[in-house]
Order: sequence, then C-alpha cells, then structure tokens
Amino acid sequence: MLHTFFIAPTSIQTGLTSISLGLIRALDERGLRVAFCKPVAVMPTNPAEERSTQMVRMGTRLTPPQPLDLKYAQQMISDRQLDRLMEEVIRLHRLAAKDADVIIIE
Repeated sequence: MLHTFFIAPTSIQTGLTSISLGLIRALDERGLRVAFCKPVAVMPTNPAEERSTQMVRMGTRLTPPQPLDLKYAQQMISDRQLDRLMEEVIRLHRLAAKDADVIIIE
C-alpha cells in the first residue's frame, strides 16, 4: 500500500526541501522504496533549474517528474479548469510513485 506524506511549509524559507531530503534518506535507509514529487513550483526561466526537484535528482537515486509551472496552474484555476489541473497533478503523483512504498509530496 502506497503511503503519501504531504510536506507543507509554515512560511517561506523554512527548509522544506531539506526536510524532504532528510525524509527520503531516512525512509530509504529503512529499506522503503521512496519517491518524491513537487506537483507545482515557481519555475525559473529555465525549468531545469527548479531547485527542489533538481536537489532530489542530484542527491538521491530518484528521478522525480518536472513540476507544473505555478503560473500555468494559476491560469488553469482562473479558467475554471480545476478538474483538468487536478488530473495533471494526479498524473505526476502516479508517475513519481510507480513502484514506491512511500512518496513525499512537497
């Protein structure tokens, strides 16, 4: 059974990615198959530079999917496309969680 941990910040610059990386390592050391997904992110000019996903890719064996751009998600909400947006988020979750025991959602 897949377990999903949703990690949410209480304010900005709280170390959310550090906590996610620590959880990934701790769960991996206990023999669990861990996955990571950040479904929506503020994207820099170059999407390959989104920090959380890149840090997970560089610091672990995981290959999380690229998050959706926050501006794109906001536009979908404005266009009343919330169902479609949620389908995309669920697709990312399923893609990341394939073969995992635990997934960390940041």
